Amino acid sequence: MKAFYLKHPRLVTIAACVLTSMIIVLISCSLASFLYPSIAMQPYYNDPATFVVMGKEMAAGKTPYVEIFDHKGLYIFYVTFLYAYLGKLWIFLFMSICISVSLIFFVFALKELEMNNRTIAVGAMFFMGLYIFFAQFPGDADLIVSTGMMMLYFYIKGYKRNENKYHLMACILAGVSAGIALNIRPSDAMLGFAFMVFYLIKRIMEKKIDLMFRDAALCLLALVITALPAYLHAYSGHFLNEMVDAVFLSNFKYLGSASDKSVVLVWLSRAIVTGVFMSIILLWFFKLKEYALEETLFIVTISGILFIIQFLIALFAHYLISVSGFISLALVITINKYHLLDEDKKSADPLTYVMLGVFCLSLVFNPALYLSHLSRDKADITYIKETISEKDRKESTFLFGVYPGLYLNADVDIIYPDFNAQLFHMNLSEEFSKEKLSTFVQSDQVKYFVTRKELKDEVQDLFGKENYVEISTERKTVIVIYRHVL
Repeated sequence: MKAFYLKHPRLVTIAACVLTSMIIVLISCSLASFLYPSIAMQPYYNDPATFVVMGKEMAAGKTPYVEIFDHKGLYIFYVTFLYAYLGKLWIFLFMSICISVSLIFFVFALKELEMNNRTIAVGAMFFMGLYIFFAQFPGDADLIVSTGMMMLYFYIKGYKRNENKYHLMACILAGVSAGIALNIRPSDAMLGFAFMVFYLIKRIMEKKIDLMFRDAALCLLALVITALPAYLHAYSGHFLNEMVDAVFLSNFKYLGSASDKSVVLVWLSRAIVTGVFMSIILLWFFKLKEYALEETLFIVTISGILFIIQFLIALFAHYLISVSGFISLALVITINKYHLLDEDKKSADPLTYVMLGVFCLSLVFNPALYLSHLSRDKADITYIKETISEKDRKESTFLFGVYPGLYLNADVDIIYPDFNAQLFHMNLSEEFSKEKLSTFVQSDQVKYFVTRKELKDEVQDLFGKENYVEISTERKTVIVIYRHVL
């Protein structure tokens, strides 16, 4: 085995990364893993369940942003489109590919920096730990992370070998990364944008203006070419205006309004970003003489930009996944400067065990979350199926503020475009306002109204107290069902 590794080290590295990625998906991804019976429905899985619903409905011929609605761009729905035909197998393959590509290029980047095997292993564990903990499987950032790690790999390769062709490839991939992000969630483009800010400053300081303009132009061209298919689809499908409003105009209103700032994961996200950023800058300051100018620019410029952006948009903790690769890379570079993982250092074993522990804890985070909600999820699904007939679930049941996994598990069809209706959606969109939704809910089309018990008081004025009666139950469910008094 050792002889084979020495003869084919790159092949063995790729195989190990692919195998590790498949194990991660099997253990941690309840949506894709064959170890789990159904799609989890707790709030942490709202987005992936929404993406699957959108993909399935698009496969059934519905028009995105018109007949079905979400604030994300088309590219994530293109991915989940195939779920309608391949089920869990497709999500398993997609997640395995995304994680494999991300991990492979992260490891290759560390190898280019000539780090020892222990440092590479610890860095990979830290990267995967962050990725798993903040991923939602499948998430809109998975494509961004994989292209982002390819971008950073080619930049580091160009830096170590002093070859502009690799810098050029990194700039093109920055454009691809941003182009994908702008068709999923604009904020995920921050890694590509931050990299280009660093790169332009670098070229200006080197007085290589011609290379700066060339690479910036190719980055922009790559962005346009990558983004173009979605806009052509939207234009030919007559929903271009609706898509631009949903993905861009309405999305900007999320800032400061989209999530409860007291959520533990939100503040944990900010704490990690702040802690890592401040640690990197502090360690860089005390080891300033050991850093080349390019390393200084790379760490300080990108860290500063990502820190500012992440803090502004960290209403959603899982946004951190988009920059998890860079955070891990910058941290490992800094650790390497201190030689903390060299075999002769006392810090090598303790730091290795800590990172291994963090990685193992991240592996069981999603399964623990899934299992803690499983009985309640099953109770909700059973309650809906036993209370509402199949015909009414298909034609006249409206879910409000509940987990979108119910659509997939309880066989409820979409009868209102904003199927993932939430209170903050109504504050962001003129198309799906509270007044319009109230009119729809009180129409003859809606026979059953399903919401979470905690929202009962908040939605009384939405569906009209006199128009609905609560269906009593002794079940310990998260949801409550109302029947329309027609």
